[in-house]
Amino acid sequence: MGFFSRLGSLIRGFFGLFVGGLEESNPNLLFEDIKNQINKARKEAEQQIIEIQTNAEMIKIEMKTAEKNLNAIRARIEAAQRQGDKELLVELLVQEEEYQTAYETYKETHDNALREVENIRENYKVFEAEMTAKLNELKTLKTQEKMASSRKISTR
Repeated sequence: MGFFSRLGSLIRGFFGLFVGGLEESNPNLLFEDIKNQINKARKEAEQQIIEIQTNAEMIKIEMKTAEKNLNAIRARIEAAQRQGDKELLVELLVQEEEYQTAYETYKETHDNALREVENIRENYKVFEAEMTAKLNELKTLKTQEKMASSRKISTR
């Protein structure tokens, strides 16, 4: 579980415990707090995405280097086969296996990084939707409070 999803769970848990009383007693404070939390979560998500994408790009460079090495070894294997040099061929086949393993490892790591970026984006969208729903509830409460105040004033 990533940091962002734990943060989202923590915030949702916090709201589950305390929002009820706060909404009724002071919706303006909660309204601002939710806005601040959305902004903070967005900044954290953006920072995580930047870090992961930077790492993914570095891994991609390593992956391309491993791919070039793999292609070069394969070309040397073909040449060794044509020449019939079995000792060199065995050595090159071992190297090919090492380069293939390295390439696959880099590719898997790169793909995982891209999936993690997508997960962070999705988790943020869910968090933002929940907080937006909470903001809408607070707006409704504020409107109801204003209407109740106007009724009290008009009945006096």
